[in-house]
Amino acid sequence: MNLQLRVLDLDPDLLIVYHGVNDVAPRLVWPPAAYRGDNTGRWLPSESPVFMPSIFEHSTLLRVLMIRFGITRSHASLSRVLAPEPESFVGDDFVDQKLRGDYPSGIFSEVDAAEMLQTNSPVFFERNIGNMVAVAKSHNIGIVLSSFAISPDFPSKPHVSSDEYARAYLEINAMLRRLASATSVPFFDFAAVFPSGPDLFTDGLHVNDQGALLKAELFGRFLIASALVPLAPVGRRERTPRASNAR
Repeated sequence: MNLQLRVLDLDPDLLIVYHGVNDVAPRLVWPPAAYRGDNTGRWLPSESPVFMPSIFEHSTLLRVLMIRFGITRSHASLSRVLAPEPESFVGDDFVDQKLRGDYPSGIFSEVDAAEMLQTNSPVFFERNIGNMVAVAKSHNIGIVLSSFAISPDFPSKPHVSSDEYARAYLEINAMLRRLASATSVPFFDFAAVFPSGPDLFTDGLHVNDQGALLKAELFGRFLIASALVPLAPVGRRERTPRASNAR
């Protein structure tokens, strides 16, 4: 949706698709019928209670008391602005249990996260990326698919340190490679060349300043080697006139 409603208006020459973690979490829903392409198994329709508070919250005094005793949440809370989660989404439970050390318990004592991810395969993610490729091609825009890099050396971040998530990243990276081959678009195996140690990451998912520089360099090298960006002939670059120092 972002591509079609915003990016196309920028008239881009080349798109680089780099996705990963946000497409694993929506698969941690149960029962399988809750796994749907519109993501409603992960998020409920966005109807923020900020604009629809209960009648009791119309009274400032009652609202203050209700917040104080945990009956409701502050209207300034991000959780009241973001879309609420349905009961079918158990991704947060998985993370919490991993951090507490009591995994598997609750729903995961009946069906573990690995089985959920296997049952809820990344079919919608593949469809979405395939649609992006089709949209780009229909507008004569170049497109590159890339594998997603993580660092597992963050024990407090189950999104990267757990075996379940690690296997899911390998799965989607393999799928992206196959999709790139099937649609004849370039594929950059970024995860294979980017160091997985913690020094270049902030949380195992997002790179720090040093990681961003290396990431840009590696992508740049790939784009140049693949002839995806034009290079000005040596000695023929146009120079911008220097500004005069006259006062």
